[in-house]
Order: sequence, then structure tokens, then C-alpha cells
Amino acid sequence: MKRSCDFIILLSHLGLERSKELARRISDFDVVVVGHKRPVVKKLERIGKTIIVATGGKGQYVGRLDLSLSSTGKLIMGRMRLVPLTDDIEIHPTVRKLFERYGLPITDKELKKRAR
Repeated sequence: MKRSCDFIILLSHLGLERSKELARRISDFDVVVVGHKRPVVKKLERIGKTIIVATGGKGQYVGRLDLSLSSTGKLIMGRMRLVPLTDDIEIHPTVRKLFERYGLPITDKELKKRAR
């Protein structure tokens, strides 16, 4: 049985440079979302047909990626935006409970607000 898909998103914890190198070597990815060492990509980057995005760490940004696809799932256009998470944005109570349930620290930004 042959498996196939129309669109491939790679969630990478390789860091920015190694993720870019992987995208250069394997051209099948449509989007690479990069983590590790808090990389930030402030404008849309492409390697071949692959879009590379990263929103940094420590609760600074949330990323928005708008994609236009053809009827066959091919990427036509991508647009990315970083939305700063300002101090006035509160963590949703359900999310806060999850952090507490698993004993995980909340973002640095949230811990600083508590200390005030």
C-alpha cells in the first residue's frame, strides 16, 4: 500500500540553522515550524518551496501563518505575522490549570507579573 499526502508540516526541534539545512536536503516539506534555542523568524522565509517559521520562546510571541493552497494541496502563497504577547494578555484559566496539574512553570512573563 502506497501512502501519500498533499501537505507536509515539520515540527522541528533542531534549531533554526539545522532545520534550514534539513529543508535544503529534503524538499518535500511545505512548512517547517522551528523550535529549540528560541529562534525568531520575523518575516516569512523560504528555502525552495518550503516556508520556515519560528516564534521565539518565553511567551514573547504567538505566530500566525496564513496559507493559500490549490485544490490539490499545493502551496500558492504564505503570509506570516508575529503577534506580541503583551503583559495585559492573561493565560486562560484552563491552560493555567494544566500547568499546575503537571507541575510545570508558567512562562517567564507570567512569573514576573506575579512578582509585582
